[in-house]
Amino acid sequence: MASDIIVDFSLTEAPFANGNTFCDISMPMTISTTNKDFNVNTDYSAIYNAIQNIFNWLPGERILNPSFGNTIYKFVSELINDVNSKNIVVAIQTMFQWDPRVQVTTIDVVPKPDQKEYDVSITYSIPILQETQEVSFIVRPVLSS
Repeated sequence: MASDIIVDFSLTEAPFANGNTFCDISMPMTISTTNKDFNVNTDYSAIYNAIQNIFNWLPGERILNPSFGNTIYKFVSELINDVNSKNIVVAIQTMFQWDPRVQVTTIDVVPKPDQKEYDVSITYSIPILQETQEVSFIVRPVLSS
């Protein structure tokens, strides 16, 4: 005999009752000790984690959505130059299309051939929250020994 599992997605329940707009289950999944429910990320942290997930998955790793994921890896083993910087910008713009809650404002990719890396800075807006966020990181090849 199967047991019934009821999931309530009503907007009157916490955390939406606290004025949050977005809510995602935090990863790794953990249970709160106070209310015996999943710990959640709300608003900015929910969007940040969603964007982080896009960068952490490679295309083909999600069976039901094989084109989802990070396509920057294609350019990491290529020459570090302005042409590939532009290719990385296009790849990031494409990746951000997976999250309709955000709009990319600027993407700066600075090639640093001497350090064998790219400095990447992305500014994006969250229109419904009327907020702008920025994330910066370094892209470099992983060298095996």
